[in-house]
Amino acid sequence: MPRPLARRAFDCALRIPAWLAERRRSVYGLAVARYILGIAALATLLVNLPFRYALWGSGAAWMNEYYADNAFTSRWLFSAFEDAQSDTQFTALYVLLIALTVCFTIGLKFRIVTPVMWALYVGLLFMNKPMIGEVGDVAWRIAVMLLWFTDASQVWSVDAMLRRRFSRMWPAYAPQGSGLISQCFGKSETLGRTRKPVQMLIDGLAHSMPLFAGWQRATIHNLALATLIVQVCWIYFSAGTYKTGEAWVDGTAVYYATQLAEFQTFPWLNGLLGSSAIIVALLTFGSVLVQLFFPALIIHPYSRAVALAGILAFHLGIGILMNILWFSLAMVAIDAALVDDRTYRKLAEKCRSLFRRQRA
Repeated sequence: MPRPLARRAFDCALRIPAWLAERRRSVYGLAVARYILGIAALATLLVNLPFRYALWGSGAAWMNEYYADNAFTSRWLFSAFEDAQSDTQFTALYVLLIALTVCFTIGLKFRIVTPVMWALYVGLLFMNKPMIGEVGDVAWRIAVMLLWFTDASQVWSVDAMLRRRFSRMWPAYAPQGSGLISQCFGKSETLGRTRKPVQMLIDGLAHSMPLFAGWQRATIHNLALATLIVQVCWIYFSAGTYKTGEAWVDGTAVYYATQLAEFQTFPWLNGLLGSSAIIVALLTFGSVLVQLFFPALIIHPYSRAVALAGILAFHLGIGILMNILWFSLAMVAIDAALVDDRTYRKLAEKCRSLFRRQRA
């Protein structure tokens, strides 16, 4: 290996720890992901609320054979709904899950709410996976599980509002400090030590203040973000390599997929699409290419924009034309983390400016 190339690789390797610990990245994208994932789960719960007993409760006796072979919900972590002794108890758990999902979506007590909501929701879906479950559930539970390790409530959340309120309550709190514990009990004056450490700690916990050092939080956050990106890249790349059948090679796969009656949301739209062989071929080859080369395209900002636009069009297509809505929402939520924070800030500023002009 030539020395300059080896030196460049060595320098890149040295920059990885700094990249991980320097700051939390894609906080706006992860906030958008939190909203989309929360809305998707909330919509599932609300849509099935009138049918909860027939799907999971006392009216679901027809699923007893499935329950007998379902070892997943027998685990204590996911067995809350299965252990419900009455319809009243089941409904109370269901309403609790809806409330936790709302808290997750708006970012209220994100660190506490997320694992409880995740376990209840996953356990509920697995009680009737043949009727309710789909491939989107896999992407959803992986994304939410990884999201818990990030600071997805740092911006655009109720937790962020509570933190700003806490900073006004305790002016001695130094935002650049090592975390709430060090701020309250640290020996260094630079940590903003207070004469009432216990009260400050209680107020900090009530206002969702972080407990530990910023570089520790940033490292865990960025590692979880990197894992999430690797996961989505693997999903797209494996899907692209799987599309090697004859219909994909000759450019007709999209036609056959969109003509299946069980996948048609708007039959007239599917029929209109299938009437053009050129459009069918372009969509067939385009879907393969954007999935196959997605991991490489996201490396550079310009090519990343092309990849995200292509994959967004892909998910809109399968969501509208093939009724694969929940999977599309889960994947779009993960893709949102790949958009740069500066883009979200510019978009938010434009929205605020437009809102101020409308009010003027």
